[in-house]
This record gives sequence, structure tokens and C-alpha cells, in this order.
Amino acid sequence: MKIGDFPTFYTDFLEPNARVSSRLSKFTDRLPSLLREAVLQHLSRHGLGLDRMTWTYSYCMLPFWVQCDLGGSVGHDCLEIAYANACLGHMVLIEDQLIDEEVQACGPGLMAANAFALEGHLRYASLFFQTSCFWDYYAPLLQESWNDLLLERQLHIDASERLTEIDDELQKSKINSLKIAAIAVAVLNRRDETIPQLLRYLEHWQLACQRLDDLVDWRVDLGTKNYTRILALAGATGNQGADARMQQFFSSKIFGKYLDEVLDNYRVAESQCPRRDGYLHQHVADLIDKLAALRKSYEVFVEATDRLKSSFDIE
Repeated sequence: MKIGDFPTFYTDFLEPNARVSSRLSKFTDRLPSLLREAVLQHLSRHGLGLDRMTWTYSYCMLPFWVQCDLGGSVGHDCLEIAYANACLGHMVLIEDQLIDEEVQACGPGLMAANAFALEGHLRYASLFFQTSCFWDYYAPLLQESWNDLLLERQLHIDASERLTEIDDELQKSKINSLKIAAIAVAVLNRRDETIPQLLRYLEHWQLACQRLDDLVDWRVDLGTKNYTRILALAGATGNQGADARMQQFFSSKIFGKYLDEVLDNYRVAESQCPRRDGYLHQHVADLIDKLAALRKSYEVFVEATDRLKSSFDIE
């Protein structure tokens, strides 16, 4: 269901999301000037500012969706988790930018990431006793995300490395901060049994979204020598003839299989939703609809290319 141009799984939570944004702004205002400036630069890169420090899409909305799908209400504890999740989200984005672009004067940015990490940790610590099973997940997930961020760079940045067997596992760990938020909601609602399916939902949602993100950003990734899965499949792991290889790829059956992988992962995510009529399900169903529109454009393009080849008798 939609209100205007926006689905209700977004519009239903604009008010609590705005409250999280306001709290992040107040936190940023309290930072030392150099750290505050580093945060402002980070926000500008992502189309944000002190007046709006959260996004109105899945990364910031997920705690609210999980809370409602598990039968809870958006009260103090859920808002605390949403705030902690946003803090760790900013930490991840800053770290990702610093490591991808080899920022020389990275000190303030790194300290800003640490400030968000500490703030997120303190919020989670305010909700869970030391003996809570939440902590059994928390540290391992954060450590895995940091390790895999470095490993991914080693494998693919500035190296024409082909696809490796662990690439999908590296992609899954990119949203470990979201996994932490989902686990926090499940534990607070005493729904620990849903944790495995929530993690599977997030992992397959991430694999699908990452493939589409790589599709949109292929020129940027090529320019920074970040040889993603789509560049490797197209054989565009170098500047020589990369554009031509990508154009050939977009009219090939391999690209069709690439889009099939996206759909397969969305379907797995869909199957892991706690409620068939819940917010998580609505969200992934919306993504599947958008993918179908993209797939239709691809099929029209391939059909036109085939007709052109036939007219020139090109095999």
C-alpha cells in the first residue's frame, strides 16, 4: 500500500525516524570541532546534513519494521535500538569511505567513526545486561565486519582479481550492524527463535541489493579500481576496452543470469519474513516489483539488439 509516492512501510515510521535524526544531530553538535567537521563532510557525501542525519529507507527503518513484525510497539527501547543502529551505520559508511579512497588525512574521519561506534555501543549497553545473549552476537559480528572490510579491499581494490569463493560471505558481513539491530529487537521482544531467519533475511537482502548497487556504480568502481562482481563477470577489470565490454555484457545472457541471482536472493529473503503481511515482507515485495521493471527493460534491449544483429546478419 502507498500514500502518495511513498509505500506505507516508510511513511508509517517517518516520525520516529525523525526523532532518531534529531538525536544524532545533537550528538554531532557536541563533538569537538575537527570531528564535527569530518562528520559534516561525511554527511554531505551522502546527501545528508545536520537537519537530516537519517535516511528514509531500509537501513534506518529496519528496527521499526522488525519491532512491529514481532508484535511489539515503537516505544523507548525500539527508538534506542534505532538510534544505536544509525550510529553504527554512520561508523560503517565513514570507515568504508576512508578505506576505499585511501584518505590521507584520515585522522578526524577515523575518530568520528570511533565516536559513532562508542555512542552506539553505549546505547546497546543501556538496554542489555552483561549476561544477555545479545552480547554473544555483538562483538563477533563487529569484528567480522572489520576483518571482511579489509579482506575485501585486499582481494579486489586495485587488483584484477577474478571472483573468489568467499565474495558472497564478504558481502553478507557488510550489514552486520543491521544484524545487530535485528538481534537486539528480537531479544528485547523475547523472540530469540526468530534470530536465524532474520539473519538469513538480511543476508540475502544484502546480496541482492549489493548486486544492484554494483550495477548502478560500475563506472565509479571501475574508476577507483574496485573490481566488483559485475565488472569481473563482464571482463572489465582494467581500463583498456572496459566500456565496450560492459556494453556487450548488458546485452548478454550472463547479465540476465546476474539479474536472476538478484531475484533468487530476494525470494529467499521473502521466505524468511516473520509475517507474510508484515513490513519486512512489504519491503522485499516492493523491491521484487522494481526488479521486474528493470528486467523488462533488459529484455526489450536484448530483443532490439538481436533484431539489429539479424538485420546485419551478425552472428
